[in-house]
Amino acid sequence: MQPPLTHTDLVEPRSPPSTYAVAALADGVPGSWFRVVEVTAIRALFIGTGLYAAGLRGDRLLRGALGASSAISLWLLAGYRAGLVEQQALSRDRRRGAG
Repeated sequence: MQPPLTHTDLVEPRSPPSTYAVAALADGVPGSWFRVVEVTAIRALFIGTGLYAAGLRGDRLLRGALGASSAISLWLLAGYRAGLVEQQALSRDRRRGAG
């Protein structure tokens, strides 16, 4: 019998650290939300640099960078949650067809 499929199993090799952090959060790894917050903040710095170069300043810059980075993390989380459900459904269908 195979071990249960986890979100981390769905991560492509050599993916960015944020992908692994979000997959660990989806798997319920204790303390993983700290890592998600960390990588979201780091990503926000890069996004903020681009927004600053585009002319945003002050509160709009901070809200834009944090909002965009948070949206990416949520999108990753939703994607891995949906991917796991899809993989489990395919696995279940294969077992039914083989049995």
